[in-house]
Amino acid sequence: MNYIFLFALFIFEISKHVYSHDEPDPNSLVARIVGNRAYGTVYIRFNPDRTLLFILDVRDLESNCVGCKISIMDSCEEVGKNYYNDTSMKEDPWERTTYDTDNEGFSRSGFRIDNGYNLEKNNDHYVVLFSSDRSSVGCGWLHRESTDKILVAYLSVYPNYSGYSVYGHVALKFHDDKSFNLTYNFHNTEKNCKNCGIHINTGTGCDRKYLGHELIQGDVRDLWTLEGGAVYSSDSNGDAIGWFIMYNGYDFKNNYHHTIVIHSRDGTRIACGVLL
Repeated sequence: MNYIFLFALFIFEISKHVYSHDEPDPNSLVARIVGNRAYGTVYIRFNPDRTLLFILDVRDLESNCVGCKISIMDSCEEVGKNYYNDTSMKEDPWERTTYDTDNEGFSRSGFRIDNGYNLEKNNDHYVVLFSSDRSSVGCGWLHRESTDKILVAYLSVYPNYSGYSVYGHVALKFHDDKSFNLTYNFHNTEKNCKNCGIHINTGTGCDRKYLGHELIQGDVRDLWTLEGGAVYSSDSNGDAIGWFIMYNGYDFKNNYHHTIVIHSRDGTRIACGVLL
């Protein structure tokens, strides 16, 4: 008997059930959590018995929140009924499901729950986190994990700026070496603005006290400059569409929830969006 062949066959069978770090787990869902301050990620892994393993990695929640509520619901806009199979289940499992935070409002809670539904039924719903007074503090759309590492910021007018009503988006697609393609598509900006500034900032919200300055890892040269290529150009209609490759020393995870800021010709900050 060829034992080497049998061993190779065994390894092959095992490998079909093991996924690399960069591949999505087909038995999981993910939700990017966003709130007035809160941000982070909730992962849901599905066991063979259909129970859900929740894993939280969420920041800027209420501090020292012990036993705070969390649920899957139908919407972020209209927080309503907990999502579970009330036909087969007598009690609402979400009523006894909670998470905890530390003194900085950070949660790495994990718990197991059965809401009576499988992955397909839970997909395309929303994870909602609540504070101690039962008000919603964060929400995220549940969907399958993707192999693409992409962040998108939807732009709106910069705080207290009263000029151009810029709208549109900026997207980042990351490579393994931490460089990323920055694609921009926004409108109603300054007309014929050639080589105007576009930057990722250290801030985590479009509020003056959170915006900060350009996001650069400590020992990396600052490329958020004209020479570094961190610029956009608009046409005679005030439309700006294009892309460039950028590197700031940070990967997908460490650029997440930072702000994109758009500048006019004279350097004025005119638009902002948060990368999610």
